[in-house]
Amino acid sequence: MGATCSVSRGVATPIDRVPHKIIMFGLENAGKTQLLYSWKIGSKLVKRTIPTEEFNVETVTSPDGVFYSVWDLSGKASSRLRRRQYFGGAEGLIYVIDSSAHEDIGEVKKDLGAIFGESELSGLPLLFIVTKQDIEGSMTVEKLCEELNLKQVVDRCWNICGVCSLEEDENTTLLKRLDGLIHTNTGERSEML
Repeated sequence: MGATCSVSRGVATPIDRVPHKIIMFGLENAGKTQLLYSWKIGSKLVKRTIPTEEFNVETVTSPDGVFYSVWDLSGKASSRLRRRQYFGGAEGLIYVIDSSAHEDIGEVKKDLGAIFGESELSGLPLLFIVTKQDIEGSMTVEKLCEELNLKQVVDRCWNICGVCSLEEDENTTLLKRLDGLIHTNTGERSEML
């Protein structure tokens, strides 16, 4: 499995100051907002987050100096019906999955099916972030790949990684993986595990 993908965007440099729009999806309580603010202000400063009603948007900077405008969309079922209005100009996607919520896998499959069916999001690179890996009984990244049939995702480049507590080193790793998905242009599809 490779770590590169084909995208039509150029390679970013530290002087690239225009934020790349990223849409972050996931069901309610998956950890999207915690992740967003860990990137924005640092994981040690984020004590508690409030459930997102519609969306949060913040600009974050990767360790390589790439700016991202990350749109954290509410995972509530009622909000998911209205999220199409935020898709314009997106350059990449993040999907956050709570690995301890076994009962949500069917709903995650359904949500991913809806996302993959959106023409405006077709072909956009996708980073799956599997949260709560430190909780006993959580599904492994490999198990989630199997349950969600991710090996069948061939219309876009994608990457998946599991995280536990969103410490600074995990945040750095996630942002570097996002950089890799958005900014490589070597002509290969990726499904890095």
